[in-house]
Parts: sequence; C-alpha cells; structure tokens
Amino acid sequence: MYTRCPSCRAEISFEPPVHADSLPDGYKHKIKCPSCGVTIGVKIPRHEAVAQPVYAPIPNNAPIEENYNAPLIEDNSSAFEEAIAPAKKKGFGRAASAFAMIWALLLLGVFVVAYLAETKVLPELSLLAGLGRYDVISNIINLCKPGEFATQWNADKANLIWGLVPALTMLLTFIQFIVSFSCLCAGKYSRGYNVFWTLLIFAGSALSLLLPIFTENAEFKALFTGLIDRGEWLALAAVAGLGFLAFFTALCSLGVKNPNKQRKAKSVE
Repeated sequence: MYTRCPSCRAEISFEPPVHADSLPDGYKHKIKCPSCGVTIGVKIPRHEAVAQPVYAPIPNNAPIEENYNAPLIEDNSSAFEEAIAPAKKKGFGRAASAFAMIWALLLLGVFVVAYLAETKVLPELSLLAGLGRYDVISNIINLCKPGEFATQWNADKANLIWGLVPALTMLLTFIQFIVSFSCLCAGKYSRGYNVFWTLLIFAGSALSLLLPIFTENAEFKALFTGLIDRGEWLALAAVAGLGFLAFFTALCSLGVKNPNKQRKAKSVE
C-alpha cells in the first residue's frame, strides 16, 4: 500500500496490518515517514473495497505528532470513560473542610479576644467578663523572657505544666486551621484525621476550662456556680463549647456518604 507524507510530500510504501479485515471501521494505522521521520496515520479499509488504493493522510490542522502519537483507547473501556469524563465535583470535601476551618478560626478568635481583653486593649464589657482566663498569648510572652521559664519551673512545676495546656490547645487549633484551609483549596477531607485532631482540641479546651481545679484546688461544682453567679457565660462556654462543636462535626462526618465514592462505585458496576 502507498500513501504520501503530508510534511515532505514523499511517497511511502507500507504493509497493512495482519488481519486487516477484522479491524474496526475507521482504524488508524500509524506509520513513520522514512524521509522526515514524521509519524502519520492512515485508515485501513476492508478488502471488499477497491484493491491497492492510494491513501491520503487524515486532514487535520493540528500538528501531526500530537494527533498520532497518542494511544488509541477503545470506546468500551473504563480508561476511555475516565479520559473523557469531566472533573468530578469535590463538594463534600470542600464543605466538610470549610466547617472544620470555621470552628478552628472561631476558637483562635477566642484566644485573641481573651488576650486583647486581658491587656485592656478592648473596652471592659460584661460579655467579655472572665474571658481573660484564656489569655494564652500573654503567658507565652511572659515565658519567653530570659530566665522566666526556669524561675516558674523551679517554683511550681505542676502549675507551669497545667498552664501550658491552653497554649497547646491554641497550637493544635492553629494547625487544624492551616490543614483545613489547605484541604478546602484542594477539595479534600480526611475523616480520620479530623476526628482524632478535633478530639485532642476538645480535650485541651475542656482542660482549659477546668484548669482552676488542677492549679487552685477548686471544687468542680464551685467552679461552675462561680462562673454562673458572676455572669461569665462566654468564659464558661466559648472554648469548651467550640471544641465540642468541632469534634461533634467531625464525628458526624463519619456517617455521611461520600458522593464521589458512590459515583465511582456506580461506574465500576
């Protein structure tokens, strides 16, 4: 059989593939021009057609190398379906990551507001009463002073360690915010990670609320009644409440079916 190279216009002689009669209609046989090295594709007709015709290359305005170097995929294959299918929506991952990021951002906001209220940057409001107990930033700044950490360590190791619990909770929350923001941009969501990490945040926030029990030997009932009597509702519910909501949301995500996985299972069937 013969054809002509569309690049250098040289005439090319080639042998048709074996069992050409069994090839599907429109099959493209790839040959390489011996003169210029360009790969082209020609259609192989069945033997019922006119014998030994001269074949013209498939007309296309795109570069020939890009047209014929790509692998041919059967229409009934799963690889073909994946190649032509549009990008799957990532709604579940983005929504779940958005919720996780919002809870982490609100919790970080509580620590920042507590610092501003304790340092008198914010005006004294009844709503912010008692929120200074979560002033982690001032504690960190104080410990960073030369010799301050060693002094507090020698004075009372237990109080120093318990006092670092809110700081550790803020660090875990900051990491959760960064990870959730990254997952939101990528449309991903890790259920196992979020359940485990929000459990740590909830435990740290609960211990931050109960800190006077470990550092001041306060009674459990007296701690809560004192907060209620003084009207320190935000201090009572802010950190521990947000920590619980973050953990509860991550826990509820375990029961939500991922639509992307359902779509993939249907395509396999």
